[in-house]
Amino acid sequence: MHAGIVWGVSDSDRAREVFAEFRRGVAAQISPNDVDTRRGLAEAYADMGLLAEAIEELQKVLAVAPDDEAASTLLRRLSDKPARR
Repeated sequence: MHAGIVWGVSDSDRAREVFAEFRRGVAAQISPNDVDTRRGLAEAYADMGLLAEAIEELQKVLAVAPDDEAASTLLRRLSDKPARR
């Protein structure tokens, strides 16, 4: 048996499951109007190379606070980067 596969679940599959669970937990904890926390989360996602997730959070910020210059700037910067696979 390969060390990365246990009971038919690969490490990457398990990591995706854990991350999805983490995102659900975060979503349940953050108010839709908490733009500071959402912007910070977007920055953390961006630092980890999770561009799609970062962009999603920034779009949520801008839906509530369309004049948020920091979110707009980061969104423009991230939109210009190629997605990491």
